[in-house]
Order: sequence, then structure tokens, then C-alpha cells
Amino acid sequence: MTDGNNDSLRKFVEDSGHPVSLKASTILQRKGWYVRNAPRYVSANENEALKEIDIVSRKKSTLYQHANCELIIECKKQKDPWIFFTQNKKNDDIFTLNVNFAGFYDGYVDNSKESELLFRKHFYYNRDLCTYFIVGRKDLEKGGPGATIDRAINQVYNALKFYLSQGYNEFPEFYYPVIVFDGEMFEASYPDEQLEIKSTNHVSLYFEVELDKPEFSETVKSSVFLLSKPYVIDIVKLSYLEQFLDEIDHHI
Repeated sequence: MTDGNNDSLRKFVEDSGHPVSLKASTILQRKGWYVRNAPRYVSANENEALKEIDIVSRKKSTLYQHANCELIIECKKQKDPWIFFTQNKKNDDIFTLNVNFAGFYDGYVDNSKESELLFRKHFYYNRDLCTYFIVGRKDLEKGGPGATIDRAINQVYNALKFYLSQGYNEFPEFYYPVIVFDGEMFEASYPDEQLEIKSTNHVSLYFEVELDKPEFSETVKSSVFLLSKPYVIDIVKLSYLEQFLDEIDHHI
């Protein structure tokens, strides 16, 4: 194979998201995480092909006795910048936790005082939240370049639902969906009714998924019928991943 062909192959590989996964795996291992690369899983729809998530990474958690923390990571690369709209809101929703354990209800925390105290130690508690997003210089037309972020969200969400459906563990597994992005990221906000855009390394993206039917649950604060399940996905620049892991280490 000629050097010219090697150069074209090198460009093809570098333009893909695979080097992002390899670099992220190396950083995770260096920071003491056990890493599984590209695990495949069976979709709820048995007629579909196996699905794949880039990385599942585990570390011991101090939130609960004998608990584990698992990062479910999808890696993406794009030349066009991702822009997130910051809301004047901090996360105080206990139902954003994703836990697989008999002491918790279907991925939600239960109504014990212990669970409320646990939530206040959790990485998601009191985080600044973003909701809307756009891809700079591109629209979000179906299948277009702007679909990359939607695809990443769907991939980490589907993998999260699979791991939560595996049945209750003897000890808690706390799951954190994460997107590692090799590209430019910005936060947009409207302080004093003037648009402000600034570069960022990490955002917490909040969204809700409607439930097929209402689910009754009790928390410390109240008894509620849940109509949707809220989620938080941490979106982290590849260049900031090491600092992000240092930060999350204090809350797992």
C-alpha cells in the first residue's frame, strides 16, 4: 500500500469518532476506571440488530455500601460546534437518578430519608442545567450533520435503559450517561435579556421522556403520579475529560 493510500486512510480514521473512544478509554484507565470497549447489547425489540455503546466504565462508589458507579459513554466528533442553552435552573429532581437496586424503585430512589440525603451527595444535585441545543452553522434536518448530537443522545439513552432493565443487583449500581465530544462547545444564555455565548468544556443536558402510562411513586417530599422520567446527560469535551473525572470522583 502506498504512502498516499496510508494518508487517505489516516484521514478517514481521524475524521471518524473511533480515535475519540480510544483516547477516552486511555484517560479512564489512567484515572483508575475499569473499561469495557464497544459492548453490544440486545434491544428490547428482538427483531432489531445488536446495539453498541462506545464505552462502559466502572468504579467503586462511596454513595452507598458496596455500590458501583458506571459511566455509559458515547463518543462523537464533529467540526460544527454544539451550542447549548443554559436555563436559570439547578437540578433538585430526585428522579434524575438512575439506580439499579432492590432498595430503589424502577431506577428511581425510594421514599426513605436516607435516599434524600444520598441525592444531596450525588453528582447531579444542584447542577446547572441546559435544555435546548443547536449545532452551529447547520440545521437539525433529519439525517443531516445536525443529527449527530441527537444520535448520541439516543445511543446513551438506549444503553442506559438496557442496563437498568437487567434486574435488581445485590448492591446499587449508579449509572451516568455521558457523551464525550471532540469539537467546540458553547453555552448560550439571556442574562439581562441580551444573548450571551461563551465557550464551555462541560454541560449537563436535562430532558424528559414521556411514560407509556402514569406511575405512582412516593418520595420524602410527596406522593406523586409520574408522567415522565427526567434524565441528565453530561456532555464533556475530550480535552476536559480528565478534569471531569476528577470532579465526579468527589460524588461517586
